[in-house]
Amino acid sequence: MPRSTKASVELANELGFSPSRVQGWTEGGFMPAHDVSHKELLAHCRTLDPLSGTGRDADVATIKMAAQGFHCARLRETLWGLQDFDPNHAISDANELVEVADPMLRAVLQRSAERLGAPPEYPDEPGLAAARAGAAVLAVAQVAVGDPVEPQDFEDLDQLLNEPVARLAEIDPSEVPTDLEGAAALTRRIAEVVIGSAQTWFDEASDNDLVVGVKSARRAVDTLKILGLEFGGDEQEWMTVGQVTPLAERMLTSLTRIYETFYLPYAAGKVIPAGERALVETLTGKPIPSEPVSPARELEVPGG
Repeated sequence: MPRSTKASVELANELGFSPSRVQGWTEGGFMPAHDVSHKELLAHCRTLDPLSGTGRDADVATIKMAAQGFHCARLRETLWGLQDFDPNHAISDANELVEVADPMLRAVLQRSAERLGAPPEYPDEPGLAAARAGAAVLAVAQVAVGDPVEPQDFEDLDQLLNEPVARLAEIDPSEVPTDLEGAAALTRRIAEVVIGSAQTWFDEASDNDLVVGVKSARRAVDTLKILGLEFGGDEQEWMTVGQVTPLAERMLTSLTRIYETFYLPYAAGKVIPAGERALVETLTGKPIPSEPVSPARELEVPGG
């Protein structure tokens, strides 16, 4: 049990907490990384109290604190420890790509099925990675409404999907492969670029950048949850937030383009859960239209 200092005892008495608890936060790196006002210190501790303690993961508590705008001294170490900087751990063959991607894509379609009663067709033939991703993205609109969405409603689905992928891989959208072997190689290329970007981000990020990054990552994970993706419980979900923090802004840019094109037109004039509506409107910076609109070919497809 940590030995309480005079400062810890005084702070604990003011908060109404155990002195050893406050001292434990100090020694565990949970207290603010820099000097803050006394009022800010009290707010920091009161926010931390229900997040930490026996049976609660220290990394998760640290990330949750950052998501609420509080920077714990251990935040940088926590985020760094969640990163995997070995490109050899990237997907290397087509079979592994299918094994990883299929459950996620099917989860999106299942979410759509819950609202529609019947999911869109999911291609099972090999070599249709783009078609499978397309079927899943089309479900974004169906998740929001009670009307089926057909692939022919969009002029160039592949172009829209290829843009964020190409941005991650730092290649031209026309070079994005549609066969599984090419997609597996591209995934490794993306992993190498992502690793380099993550390392650079950590090298250059200020303490405030870390907190902003976690907030952005939380938004990115929340928008993915709207699609129906699941993260294996609260703890794993927050670990995912920490893992994607270095790339959160890139993720939000790509998700925003997809939501603007697929989600907003079909959500127009529909009853959308308040939390979901607020999240999407915050993500896109646009209100969901109050009146129905014709999506189809009136939509502007990036690069079209």
